[in-house]
Amino acid sequence: MSLLAEAFRPWVTHQSVIVSPDLGAVRLAQRYGRILGLPVAIVHKTRISGEEVTVTGIVGDVAGLAPVIVDDMISTGGTIEAATRALLAAGAAPEVSVVASHALLVGPAVDRLRNLPLGSLIVMDSVPLASLQAMSLPVVGLAPLLAEAIRRLHHDRSMADLIFWHEG
Repeated sequence: MSLLAEAFRPWVTHQSVIVSPDLGAVRLAQRYGRILGLPVAIVHKTRISGEEVTVTGIVGDVAGLAPVIVDDMISTGGTIEAATRALLAAGAAPEVSVVASHALLVGPAVDRLRNLPLGSLIVMDSVPLASLQAMSLPVVGLAPLLAEAIRRLHHDRSMADLIFWHEG
């Protein structure tokens, strides 16, 4: 998460808001908010099927702000699509950003993402990203995190705080 937050930092402005696309990502969004010094909003969604979700509300102020949706993974893109449409309907700025750890991008995901007004989409290279090549997206490498894990193992150091090691 800290690697992704630092990769996204150049796009952060005082008009940005971190958005959790569902209740399951609230803690993740709070951590991004803390790292980047931004407020957090939450999209309340209901999953209808494996590819379809509906949004029932947004908690927090997004009107006029540039939303940054943060999630652990993008599978079919249904959650990102529903969250983006709900944010725009709530008056958020029209350029939405997405930051996700894993871009599985199965089924209609690539087409869904291409049809959204995304200003940026940043993911990690944790899975093969062949489907992303045509989209020319920034990809954050896991190499620094893996190198730190190896260094800690080599020096018999704790791995407990590894997820936050880059936060300082």
